[in-house]
Amino acid sequence: MMPPDYTELICSLPHLVDPFKYQRQSISFVQLQKRMNMLQYDDYRWISQFLRLFYWGEIRLDVDEEQLVRAANRFMDEVPCPDIKYWLLWRMDVRTIIAALRRRRDGETAPLTNDWGFGRYLHHIRSNWSAPCFKLEHRFTFLPQVNQLLAAGESYSLEKVLLEAIWDFFSNCSPRNSNGLAMVVLYLLKWNLIEQWSQCNSTTGAERFDNLVTSCMPQTLDFNKVSNDHRA
Repeated sequence: MMPPDYTELICSLPHLVDPFKYQRQSISFVQLQKRMNMLQYDDYRWISQFLRLFYWGEIRLDVDEEQLVRAANRFMDEVPCPDIKYWLLWRMDVRTIIAALRRRRDGETAPLTNDWGFGRYLHHIRSNWSAPCFKLEHRFTFLPQVNQLLAAGESYSLEKVLLEAIWDFFSNCSPRNSNGLAMVVLYLLKWNLIEQWSQCNSTTGAERFDNLVTSCMPQTLDFNKVSNDHRA
């Protein structure tokens, strides 16, 4: 059975611009949802399951982490395309490494089991827990900078470095079949990254605006005096 050809769907999707150079989204979430209706039913269901397991915005706060890891492992065994599997493994490796850096910063010791994370480096991280970047900086060259920013509590700069690194990775990816499901998934991965960065920017911008307004206002305001001056 031939895999579905999504040429029409892919051609309908606008080019995604670098979010760190251009502050605009190429296509809205509503428009993207409409485009995804062009997928075949089985692929649509598969992508829905993929989002529930791998997109943080779909994961409930009360979810059992061990169950989530087991579900993710089962899902990875059934990924229909080697390209997609490679991209997801890389993304989850990064997520696991960052989680390990946070755990160590908070004073935790090396985990004894694999239930805390997902990916190919769980044993390697445990074995190199005391190394600054778990001896993975040769594979993930952005880790030394990430580790420094994490230690300094620079959350905004940390988010920017991470998202830039992930954007660069996805931008250098190209599926074997440029008209198949893998190309659609790659587009969704990049779109979600742009959405994450735009939300981070808007939140930071609002905080900076609030700080600016606060700094321009007097430190204290005597409402009784204002009321009396108004009556006078």
